[in-house]
Amino acid sequence: MDWVISSQDEATGRISETRYTTEASFRAALEDLFSDIRKRVLAAELPNGRSLDEHAARALVGAPHGSSWE
Repeated sequence: MDWVISSQDEATGRISETRYTTEASFRAALEDLFSDIRKRVLAAELPNGRSLDEHAARALVGAPHGSSWE
């Protein structure tokens, strides 16, 4: 089962979906996305099918809330 992140690049408007096979790589990718002000996490899906919005995904990895998108 995969962890999935849907994100959007603010500069281009491009939306992408990336799959991860380990929880560690999924968390690392979320942390990287949250540290890049040009990117926005639209949704994250856990292997159990649970879908997280940006705020819930930030809470999952302990990233501070607030971005240029809010």
